[in-house]
Amino acid sequence: MKVADLFKKNNFPDFRLLGGAEGVSNKITSVSVIDSPDVFRWMRGGEFLIGSGYIFKEAPDSMAEFMRLVAEREIAALGIKIDRYHSKIPESCIKEADKLGLPLIEIPSNMISMSVIK
Repeated sequence: MKVADLFKKNNFPDFRLLGGAEGVSNKITSVSVIDSPDVFRWMRGGEFLIGSGYIFKEAPDSMAEFMRLVAEREIAALGIKIDRYHSKIPESCIKEADKLGLPLIEIPSNMISMSVIK
């Protein structure tokens, strides 16, 4: 599955690509959850990395540096769930996604769980 496929399937009709459109052909090999600021250390490449953005709640602009670190590990995409800890993704992060070619996906707050990606 490629990142672009996330937007073609009925499973995720409310996902919104905020930036990094150059990377929509990236292949997704697995899904990982952000649970620590150094999660990039365990990335092998191809991950769709998702989370609530909790680790950035005190410093939302620190997400841009995090994005550079995970992009070096060649993750497929980064998805952040909106409204729990962030009402929107900082513009600096959207610009960074474009610069890196890293798809940055807004996941709506009503998305409780996701179907298995095949």
